[in-house]
Amino acid sequence: MILLLSGSSSSGKNTVIKKLLENNKNIKYINSFTSREKRPNESNGNPYFFISKDEFQNKIKNNEFYEHEFIHNNFYGVEKAFCQNLLNQNYSLVKDMGVIGTFSLKEHLKDQFVETVFLYVNKRELKKRLKLRGDKKEDIKRRMKRFKFEKQNSLKYNFLIHNKNFNNTVSMLEKIISLNTPEFYNYIKLTNKIEKINLKKVVKYANKLTNNKLFKPIKVYFNEKEFYLKKDTEKYLASLISKTNVTKKLVFKKVKVKQTEKQENVIAFIEEYKMI
Repeated sequence: MILLLSGSSSSGKNTVIKKLLENNKNIKYINSFTSREKRPNESNGNPYFFISKDEFQNKIKNNEFYEHEFIHNNFYGVEKAFCQNLLNQNYSLVKDMGVIGTFSLKEHLKDQFVETVFLYVNKRELKKRLKLRGDKKEDIKRRMKRFKFEKQNSLKYNFLIHNKNFNNTVSMLEKIISLNTPEFYNYIKLTNKIEKINLKKVVKYANKLTNNKLFKPIKVYFNEKEFYLKKDTEKYLASLISKTNVTKKLVFKKVKVKQTEKQENVIAFIEEYKMI
């Protein structure tokens, strides 16, 4: 599987990825090419392959990238040959991507199982982190302007995670990667019985989704072992039936669960109503 991880500047993407790679030998990082300058403690191939803008533009002309985009006055792109080599070795892959690059790459890799996750912090947290990182005023202003664009597009992702606790964020991502299946209903646990589901709502939501309606994220709880859905069950089932994404906001929390619906009942429900 391929995990594409996005987030605003200073949301902790690189730190999270570093921990994922340290903890899991079966996960490999997709190194991008970039035209930006190396920062302290960076080297070629760690975390990027650093080339000039002219070299980057030549690669674009030669169609060597799956995708590329221009962010903060520099180019970033995923080279086809490098990415395909890792896929051929059957590794789970992880990559930090901008919003545009995420969905461009996902489209190119449509024959692969791809999950998209957006790490977010609130506006106040972001500004504080950028200042602590030592960013210049003009850089902070530019990144805060992009924050609005990223927030609007975050509803297109499979998952949202508020990265306010580093260890919890890593735990949730490791769980997603370890399950390695596009059929999320095989491991999300419903706490409402199927017979209590409001079918009219499911039909209504499914019709809206097929007409490109974007819903607010549905909340899914994670308690270190399982994912649980306690509310918005109709929206969730509608997304499975219509095969249309509804963003799931993952929350690390110990929840009291009396019972969960059997997965075979969930699958049977989807199969029965998938043609609505």
